[in-house]
Amino acid sequence: MRGILLPLLLSLTAAISGAAADVPFTVHDLAIGETVLAQGAHLKLLGVEETRDPIVHAIRRAQATLDIDGQTITLECGNYNLPRKAGAVQVDCSVTGGYRKGEAVDPWKLEKDARIRVWPADAPWLPRGAWKYPVRQRWFVSATQIGNEPTYIDGGDVATRKQIYYHTGLDIGGAEAFTPVVAATDGLIVSLAGAKLPDHTAPVIAPRYDVLYLLDSRGWYYRYSHFHSLDPSLKLGARVIQGQRLGLLGKEGGSGGWSHLHFEPYMRFPNGKWGSLDGFPFLLQAYLADYPTPLIIAARPHKFVRTGEAVTLSAHALHGAPAAPIPEVTRTYSKPGTYSELFEARDAAGNLARDAAIVSVLDAAHPEAPYISLHATYSPSLDTHAGQPITFQARAFLMYYKPVPATVTQRWDFGDGSAGESHSDGNEVKLARNGYGRIEHTYAKPGRYLVTVESTAPDGAQARMFLDVVVHP
Repeated sequence: MRGILLPLLLSLTAAISGAAADVPFTVHDLAIGETVLAQGAHLKLLGVEETRDPIVHAIRRAQATLDIDGQTITLECGNYNLPRKAGAVQVDCSVTGGYRKGEAVDPWKLEKDARIRVWPADAPWLPRGAWKYPVRQRWFVSATQIGNEPTYIDGGDVATRKQIYYHTGLDIGGAEAFTPVVAATDGLIVSLAGAKLPDHTAPVIAPRYDVLYLLDSRGWYYRYSHFHSLDPSLKLGARVIQGQRLGLLGKEGGSGGWSHLHFEPYMRFPNGKWGSLDGFPFLLQAYLADYPTPLIIAARPHKFVRTGEAVTLSAHALHGAPAAPIPEVTRTYSKPGTYSELFEARDAAGNLARDAAIVSVLDAAHPEAPYISLHATYSPSLDTHAGQPITFQARAFLMYYKPVPATVTQRWDFGDGSAGESHSDGNEVKLARNGYGRIEHTYAKPGRYLVTVESTAPDGAQARMFLDVVVHP
């Protein structure tokens, strides 16, 4: 019993102080005009600006402007942004008030205009070693949904959507039945495959057959969802150690049909309520500790436009420093579909980083028309060597096409002069075990290969994705 009471005591401490003893940040929910003393600095929320698209009126960008000890700073909130230094502190904005859904279940439990987190200027975002990266694969191997980004990979960006689903937690795309999921922290298994320990009544625990919940020493709960299979050694009420294998990544449960790990930490916020904690900075810190990488860029979140509408795409550095600014590009698309635009950068040592901007394009005249999107991925992605077979997977998502074709073709260009085809099911049955098309490819020589995969809907609408594959000698 003592092992359970200690984390709960830490959780209560976090609720009172804003942070547990080993958490270097404090959380402050602020109304516009409100001032707070945090980490020795005076912060005042000056304003919040939320930009919505004209089609479904979803928030696509949120900004919070603060005065910090007389310095004005504007933060980009959520959406793959990291804490920024301002004087003696680091700050970020994880969510703003406009994201509240008005549903019975509110994942953030924000009751004011913005949630601000504050660290000492030179503190790590979490203590070093606090998290491990929860999937054994390279960073940004495939698509993600992170930081209040409206869901889109399974065709969610359609004008007919009745409810905007702003994604909380960390969706990390990967290869179904191939990618291992590991414990980010030491923890107690409080829910496993639909069962739950009766003493754990936090409202964020929602048992399901494909879901695992852990409780760590900070008093945070962690949700791991959509397992293809859970490791049979796991037992309800048992403890796991950091890095322990939990199972294989999949698309079970409420995945929408695309293969990914939904990884979501929860904490009790200063208002006393349990809610979703933006874990993106911690995820990046964990990855860099496990897999040191000199340069990482992000061209995310995805964009959402109509045909004929110009959109400006950009990328920014998440880690390291590009030797030259990453140029923005402006694109206009004449046909609806899902498009991918590549960004590249090098640092002073010549290290290459890549990411792709995803653009969802709807028919300007008929935004409610059928829509195609695509998810592609591969495994293995770490320590991949010449002569080693790689499994590539792809699934097209045909929204509102009637009838859905029995098979949809994906065309592959592997970047080494070879090509191939795979066939998926259009996501007609979301949880179909054979829903993804698979194709194997072996690279004869080491190198860095840009893979292109494309698919076409019955009416000619197109979807395209890029994959960045590193092959070692």
